[in-house]
Amino acid sequence: MSTRRSNRKAANGDVGKKAQQKETPNVGEEEEDPLPSMFPPLGSYLDVVDKSLTRLVHWLSLGMLEYPLSVIGSWFGIPVTSMALVPLLIVCASEEGAEVWMISFGGFFSAVCLAVWFYLLAKERQHEFYGVSKTTLFLLILLVQVSCHYHSRRSSEVASLYLCSYFLTQTWVLLLKFVCRRMRPAHALRSECLARTRKLKKMTFLGTKGYTVFESFPSGDAAGGMVASLALINAVPTLGSLGYFLAVGASFGRMYFFAHHVLDVVVGCLIAVMSTVALERVGRAHEFTFGLGQAVGGMVLFIFCYKQLLKVRKPVPKQFKSKSGGWIDNDP
Repeated sequence: MSTRRSNRKAANGDVGKKAQQKETPNVGEEEEDPLPSMFPPLGSYLDVVDKSLTRLVHWLSLGMLEYPLSVIGSWFGIPVTSMALVPLLIVCASEEGAEVWMISFGGFFSAVCLAVWFYLLAKERQHEFYGVSKTTLFLLILLVQVSCHYHSRRSSEVASLYLCSYFLTQTWVLLLKFVCRRMRPAHALRSECLARTRKLKKMTFLGTKGYTVFESFPSGDAAGGMVASLALINAVPTLGSLGYFLAVGASFGRMYFFAHHVLDVVVGCLIAVMSTVALERVGRAHEFTFGLGQAVGGMVLFIFCYKQLLKVRKPVPKQFKSKSGGWIDNDP
């Protein structure tokens, strides 16, 4: 009898240890990548150093400051805000000064977006903010561009150049994501990320599946933030270096919520700078100003490239497949 009891205790002890091991994440241990990144190569010196720098951001805990960070850290990648709201606000902030109806339009649009965003954030359904229908999105973009066009020639140029730069930047970003297939920190460093405190847990990428898991390099949101920064400095030159706050905020937010590594956001910003500068030089060289036609053309080109990449991208591993198309509400 004593032998049986001791065996039972030993067995129960083993089960308890295994359960404890499952509950306690092994901090510092990287997850195995089922679809190794092409760049930077998994386990390379660049990859190791990059992840070490990213951990410095992961150790931070901002508490209630995560709410404003969720706006600047994600709105430059959400279609309705990055393609419609941001160019409108940049025009409203221009030194020429917008008319009352333009400022009212910008204020109303901002208030609606903020109200909907924080409502969905409270319900832990913020991913629905991405789900604006294509028709609605197109009409909003067109409404903003037409409003800027009829406000003034300068407003039309600022808004159209921003949108063309944004679409060109995101086209390069999508192409590199397709080629590199780098796993996001939320999955590549999952054990470590689970051990970090985040008030807005659903803002992290720990509960994601689908192709988004392998779209870490480079960061489209950081790139969008840099495009907005450059457009704002162009519209309001007196801002100086303060104009880069949008790019810094977007980059920090993406790293804080486990969406990107340091290298991802740096390269995303560099792509934005090169794309914007290239378009400005082309405009000066050919002596034409950006307008409504260029903005619509840039949007059509971006949609075409996006659809072509969807047709040829590599299948995602089975454990990351999602019927919903990429976003699911798993509780980490």
